[in-house]
Amino acid sequence: MRRSISLAMVILSVSGCLSPVTRRLDGVNSQLQTTNQNLQETIQRLERLEKLEEQLRTTNAKSQLQMTNQNLQETIQRLERLEKLEEQLRTTNAKLLDIEKAIGGPP
Repeated sequence: MRRSISLAMVILSVSGCLSPVTRRLDGVNSQLQTTNQNLQETIQRLERLEKLEEQLRTTNAKSQLQMTNQNLQETIQRLERLEKLEEQLRTTNAKLLDIEKAIGGPP
């Protein structure tokens, strides 16, 4: 009987010693849960930012393509004007040659 009482006292005293440790563990566990939740929210934000960054890259690429396309269109228009001027110069030169031949100038 004494042994049972002694064992009961030991168990009660040990459980009293474990109570602060258990409270600390519960507090740490709660902090870990909060940290994990914050980490998950941060990961989700980063994923959204990555998507936005990709969209921005795509938009920038499209914008650069549009600018390049516009520059090409302007260059094509300039070339077309130059081709017209070149044709006019050929026609003018041909007429000048005809005039020189008619007045007896150098061939």
